[in-house]
Formats: sequence, C-alpha cells, structure tokens
Amino acid sequence: KSARFGIEVEQFMASEVGRYLIARAKDEEAQALEALAEAPAQEWKRIIELQQTVKRARSIQNWLAVAVQNGRAAIRDIEARESLD
Repeated sequence: KSARFGIEVEQFMASEVGRYLIARAKDEEAQALEALAEAPAQEWKRIIELQQTVKRARSIQNWLAVAVQNGRAAIRDIEARESLD
C-alpha cells in the first residue's frame, strides 16, 4: 500500500498539475520570506501571517517528499523480502 501510494505521489509530482502546485508552493514561500524580511516589527500580526504562509508552503512540499521516500523504502523492503525467497 505504501509503495503504491509513493509511486502515485511521485507520478503526481511529475505531472503538469503536480509541477504547478509545487512551483506555486515554492513561489509562495519565497514571496512570504521576502515580505517577512521587510516587515516592520510592530506589524506582528502580518509577521505571524507570513510565518504561517511559509510553514504551509513548506509542509505541502514536505508531505509529498515524505510520501515518495516512504514509498521508495517500502519498495526496497519488498525487493529485499523477495530476494530472500
């Protein structure tokens, strides 16, 4: 199950939609970091909002990467078990 899911996520990431979403997340993160660097300290609500934007963008990318890594690990486990048989 984990192997198949990882493969599906990897295929999704390589798709046009996947590439678009990853690019959007990276762009959103970069824009938020730029705005965060320029935000005046007294605008603490804006700073918190920008921090949350960065965390969300990073989380999306991380979730996909972890799913792929877990899938690849599951495939290696399956291959290792099959080689023992």
